[in-house]
Amino acid sequence: MVIGFMLVGLALPAMAADDPPPDVPDNPYFPPASPVWELGSNWVFDGDSGNGDGIASPGETVSPRVRIRNLGVGTSKNVTATLAITDTDITVVADEVTFALWDGGVNETLAEFVIDIAVDALAHDVDATVTIESTNDTSGDPVVFSIVIPVLSTAKPEFARRSEWIFDGTLGNGDGRASPGERVEPRVRILNDGPGAAQNVDVTLTVDDASATLVSGSVTHTSWPAGEARNNDGLILDVDAGASSGTLIPITVSITADNGGPWQFSYSILVEGSLIEFDQRSAWIFDGSLGNKDGEANPGERVEPRVRLLNSGSGEAVNVVATLSTTDADVTVTGAQVTHATWPAGVARNNTGFIIEIASDASAHDVTLTIDVTADNASPSQFTMTFPIVKLPASFSQRSSWAFDKTTGNGDGDANSGERVEIRARILNDGPGPGENVIATLTSADSDVSIVTGVVSHATWPVGEARNNTGFVVDVEPAATAHDVTFTLSVTADTGGPWEFTFTIPVVVAAVAFESRSFWSFDKTTGNADGLANPGERVQIRARMLNTGAATAENVVATLTSTDGKASVTTAQVTHATWPAGEARNNVGLVAEIDDSATGTAAFTLAVTADNGGPWSLSYTLTITPAAADFEQRSGWARDKVTGNDNGTIDPGEEVEVRARILNIGQVDATNVVATLSTTAANVTVTSATVSHATWPGGVARNNVGFTADLGSSLTASSVDFTLDVTADVGGPWQYVYTIPITGLTAPAALAVPGDIDRDGAVGIRDILAVAAVYGEPASVYPTADVNGDSVLDMGDMTAIHAARTDTVAGAPAVRHSQVTLVERWLREGRQLDDGSDVFREGLPALEALLAALKPATTALLPNYPNPFNPETWIPFDLAAAGEVTIRVYDIGGRVLRRLDLGYVEPGKYRQRDAAAYWDGRNEFGEAVASGVYLYEIRAGDQRDMRRMVVRK
Repeated sequence: MVIGFMLVGLALPAMAADDPPPDVPDNPYFPPASPVWELGSNWVFDGDSGNGDGIASPGETVSPRVRIRNLGVGTSKNVTATLAITDTDITVVADEVTFALWDGGVNETLAEFVIDIAVDALAHDVDATVTIESTNDTSGDPVVFSIVIPVLSTAKPEFARRSEWIFDGTLGNGDGRASPGERVEPRVRILNDGPGAAQNVDVTLTVDDASATLVSGSVTHTSWPAGEARNNDGLILDVDAGASSGTLIPITVSITADNGGPWQFSYSILVEGSLIEFDQRSAWIFDGSLGNKDGEANPGERVEPRVRLLNSGSGEAVNVVATLSTTDADVTVTGAQVTHATWPAGVARNNTGFIIEIASDASAHDVTLTIDVTADNASPSQFTMTFPIVKLPASFSQRSSWAFDKTTGNGDGDANSGERVEIRARILNDGPGPGENVIATLTSADSDVSIVTGVVSHATWPVGEARNNTGFVVDVEPAATAHDVTFTLSVTADTGGPWEFTFTIPVVVAAVAFESRSFWSFDKTTGNADGLANPGERVQIRARMLNTGAATAENVVATLTSTDGKASVTTAQVTHATWPAGEARNNVGLVAEIDDSATGTAAFTLAVTADNGGPWSLSYTLTITPAAADFEQRSGWARDKVTGNDNGTIDPGEEVEVRARILNIGQVDATNVVATLSTTAANVTVTSATVSHATWPGGVARNNVGFTADLGSSLTASSVDFTLDVTADVGGPWQYVYTIPITGLTAPAALAVPGDIDRDGAVGIRDILAVAAVYGEPASVYPTADVNGDSVLDMGDMTAIHAARTDTVAGAPAVRHSQVTLVERWLREGRQLDDGSDVFREGLPALEALLAALKPATTALLPNYPNPFNPETWIPFDLAAAGEVTIRVYDIGGRVLRRLDLGYVEPGKYRQRDAAAYWDGRNEFGEAVASGVYLYEIRAGDQRDMRRMVVRK
């Protein structure tokens, strides 16, 4: 079956201002519009044409962005938005944005406006209007919105001196020194480290010393951007021929600008005329022994700077020390000094021994190193070398690609017609360098797919790491036929590329298909709650099946029939309006009555129909199990009151009665129960070995009165092991071992078990009521009632007594544990057995008060803890009525990430970690979720509640 859909309500892309709007014909799928235009936000975008700071600055070309929403209904045609500005500092370059169609309820960004701001514009607000009109003949057009575009020019420059040196390579002898009689170029490197650019900057040198004369003392700059350093080339100075070596010529640097300052710095130029002269010949990076041998300084690499110097003087330098330093934060000098005992004239050396380390996170930029050279017989000299930090390039290769529709579609792993899917395009960075600012762009020329989200970015991408480029989203057209769609993945990075990869994803036409999963009986509410289908019992049938198809099934009807007459189906049909692909359900609601004489297995057929598939016939069998008793050992002791000497001591040579107490923990009566006592102990003879019971009710404990044993006079053992074998018509057999002490102990005190608060020889409801009467008191009030030894008389002691009971079934319910259920049970038992004694008069009201405190009045979802969390959290809740409970976790977009099925839960407060729902911070695929805000929801019957939580990593 092929189902067609038409997508409406999509605004067409904006067109350039000079493109004529297309002729949009009348179309029944686009109803007449009644536009109501609403102004949203507006801002400045200067990422393409400006400096990218999001601020409209003087001299900049920017794009004013305006957000408009059509609050009307229907589709507006041929919409034109026009920008108008009368401000003389502004030139409108592009003033019109058009849309062929604009649906009601849709937001659009007017992104094609462009303006130029005058270079000399002052900081002020620019008033502008945006006029919206369409060809619809309605009262909603046109409309004029006023906006304000702030022009900011308050940022000021701030100049700082960085360094200064002598350049004499063109006008002088090229030794980098100011020598007597030499014409040199003083270089003064100045940095604008203020927030704003400087305009009309004048840098002027003055000399207040007869040893030098300025030939050219001023340099001008029309503008000087913030963050830029300049050397101020063009300054020229003549050193007097009679100047003495060692003379310091004072220099004053004055700087003025139209929009800041003035600034002034001072330094001195040393006149040098020594016999020892060092000249820099060359400098380079050597990484052949410590690095990767590529001749470049890369982030994370250790390299050796080589600085080749020549002693161009006429004398030999003595005790020469070359010291390397830098102010660059990305460079650490680990080998800073190279020494030379002597350095002959005319000799050039590389100064091998300098070592630096480049920071692993260093950005690509030029690094300046300073080399200071001293000698015992020469003036100090200083040299610099500049080298680039070069990032190793990334290199990407294609790995695999697939469609992922777990959160956006039906979860079958295929791209189906009409489905929204995520495209995974896995690529690997083969290196040798990490990728930086990696942009992956997905495109396709196939008309059957629309790219919803086509760009995924990565700030960094380590070498050797493969990623899926999670985030690409495409819509498959509802009418798309089965075929392969070709996608192109274009990848760019600051550290290499670009790269382009192609791959195909098949479009699969979805189908519905059901298959059986499991089949069982549920008798908690209709039967004896033993989880089995017993003869004569009414049970709920759970027929679990899975939609293995790729599409959601519509109007699903499941009908159950019995095919062998061993059961009567009393509720035969369950319906589902929709059944999503990949989801399994139990078809809750089917009910059958098992025939009284049924044995073996009962056969059933489940007929399933759906509007868009099928029919299907699924066969199931259900095992019929006769109701059975089940026995559990309680306690054993011996007594000599009737058969022995009645002294309360079990001694050799005495005949005693042996009590072997067991409990029918089943929920049905046991029939024809035979208990047989035996022993292999020497000098002990069982004289009465069998006790029988025609029926033994479920939940009842008995002592098996009637066993006797003759303890021989030569018996020396301190205890005797007796074996109790028990049989019944249905169930069993069972076998238990009882150890009876022979001397030094009396009955029943020696046989008292923990929990026998009232010392009556049995642990039961009376003991629980005794603790309830003193609930919350310290243990000193009733020491024997502190069964768990925590010094407080509370629910813990009552639960421990319940587990040790000898008067009834002690098993906990087969659902999520609830203290409410236990207290309700104790109240029912206490009211049935109430004999008017003090323990009942005091204990029953205490239990009623405890139940009121434990049982919440309403179902509520409580705050998770911890919150924020990483990686796990607990979700507490209160449940007022029993039922199936599910916790769902959603992302902020409403997609289900995880479903926690808690099953059938009794009423109560589930707040502690051992009772609350637990989430490990992972989705259905075991993947850890990212940092962010998530929603969690409880579903209990008709009750739903939702809260927020935060994952912080």
